Parts: sequence; structure tokens; C-alpha cells
Amino acid sequence: MSSSITNRGAISEVEVRETRPLQAILEELGINPKDYIVLVNDSKAKLDQIISPRDRVLILPKVRGGAH
Repeated sequence: MSSSITNRGAISEVEVRETRPLQAILEELGINPKDYIVLVNDSKAKLDQIISPRDRVLILPKVRGGAH
């Protein structure tokens, strides 16, 4: 089994076949965690969280802007 990682900024899926830290996965994908909100199994994730092949990861761009 492999994790499903979805990046909603540019919809894509990546398979994670081995257990590893979220930060390592984001670095491999070239994703700056300061610019995104990451959910693992529908809960906000921490960078040191270990991702296993059974996890579902959703990467959402942070919304910026607003009224001045």
C-alpha cells in the first residue's frame, strides 16, 4: 500500500512507499511548508510527523491577501 499525497496548488498525487518524516517528503517535492497547510488523515500535520504508506496527505496553499 502507498500513501496518497495531493497538492491542491497543482493537483498531483505522489506515492510514498516507505515510512518517513513529512518534512523529508515536502523537501523532495520542493514544497516550502511556510507556504502551505498540510493535513494528514484530515488533521493538521507537524513537519516531524512520520508518514506511513497508509496515510492520506493533503497539501493546500495558504490563502493570502484581504482588505486593506
